[in-house]
Amino acid sequence: MSEATDDIAIRIRGLVNRFGTQTVHDGLDLDVRRGEIMGIVGGSGSGKSVLMRTILRLRPPQAGSIHVLGVDVLGDQAGAHRILETRTGVLFQDGALFSSLTVEENVQVPLKEHYPELPRELIEDLARVKIRLAGLPEGSGAKYPAQLSGGMRKRAALARALALDPELLFLDEPTAGLDPISAAAFDELLRMLQQSLGLTVFLITHDLDTLYAICDRVAVLGDGRTLAVGTLSEVGRVDHPWVQDYFHGPRGRAAAGA
Repeated sequence: MSEATDDIAIRIRGLVNRFGTQTVHDGLDLDVRRGEIMGIVGGSGSGKSVLMRTILRLRPPQAGSIHVLGVDVLGDQAGAHRILETRTGVLFQDGALFSSLTVEENVQVPLKEHYPELPRELIEDLARVKIRLAGLPEGSGAKYPAQLSGGMRKRAALARALALDPELLFLDEPTAGLDPISAAAFDELLRMLQQSLGLTVFLITHDLDTLYAICDRVAVLGDGRTLAVGTLSEVGRVDHPWVQDYFHGPRGRAAAGA
């Protein structure tokens, strides 16, 4: 790839996603830069989660191209498997933790799957490191997901997403269902991890506070395409009804401190 694309972690061109007669994405383009937190916003039905699932090859698009960390994930089967399995981490909206496993056992799952040759003691040590990295209190590793608060479950899922030291982190509504204090603490943790680990973060959210607190840039999805991409101030100037209502309505003004 050319030098101009070396700083791009995700490059999407001409993406088309349809469900029957419903077109969710119709020629969508988007670039996510390495080392940034990109917030993905849009109204209901704009295809935010569909976009993430398509990037992760969890659903095939009807058309378009997607490159992740320089690899054509739709055309290079072997390369896509290597990139998406070992160099990315994913936190789904519900956390997707295994309820029958403890937190520590959940974090061990990707380590055992991809590095079965590692000694059991090392896998256990690595899992404990990730649990501490996610800011969980002492003793959390021995608990089951049902024994944790909502905020702690999010952190446990984040610990598992970080298990393989990913370069690229996908988060789908990570603060959904959390109280404002827990949501703010999670945002602070995410920014700290992104800066200290050099992560690129693809963050789907409805939380305006999260956008203003930690996102470097924002992409607004709507009408089957990317309506706007840029900093919050740049996106807020886009003359589109949904964009104006979202960023300059009462909640938008409150989040911006206006």
